[in-house]
Amino acid sequence: MAGRKHRHLTIMELYVIEDYKEWFPALTGQELTDALVLQLLVEHGLLEENQERTIIRLPGGKPVLSGGSLHFSVSHTGSVFACAAWDQNLGLDIQKKDGRDRSRLAGRYFTRAECRFLEENGPDSFYRLWTRKEAYAKYTGQGLAAVISGSPVLDRQDVEFLDLVLDEDLYGCICIGK
Repeated sequence: MAGRKHRHLTIMELYVIEDYKEWFPALTGQELTDALVLQLLVEHGLLEENQERTIIRLPGGKPVLSGGSLHFSVSHTGSVFACAAWDQNLGLDIQKKDGRDRSRLAGRYFTRAECRFLEENGPDSFYRLWTRKEAYAKYTGQGLAAVISGSPVLDRQDVEFLDLVLDEDLYGCICIGK
């Protein structure tokens, strides 16, 4: 690792870690998230090992790397942590399917068109829509409360959604600008 130059990121990269709390067992919350992100960026050559960088939070809570042009977004669910990195703004969310009925939650936070989509495509489509909402919230930096209060995620013209199925019960989405 010593002497390795950082590389320019020309394609989006996604890192997924299982049992992520074992990486830094003494850390929790934002400290753990920040340590994981910095470790991943160094391991994959996106930051130099001895490069002094910190992660700061924007007013809406969006984490950004100080003094750099690299963008990243993180998410965790259960024991899984994910980080997407790119040279453009993005938002990432992952959700583990838990088998609970999500129709009440959908009825509360989804638009009419999204509720119709859920009815037409079955209960697993909840995770497609929910991860889109969270990824969009992270992309915009508005926070989830602002987005779920009425921002639709179907047929948007300002962003693209990359829907992911990372495992049998692990859904995700990356939101990027058009």
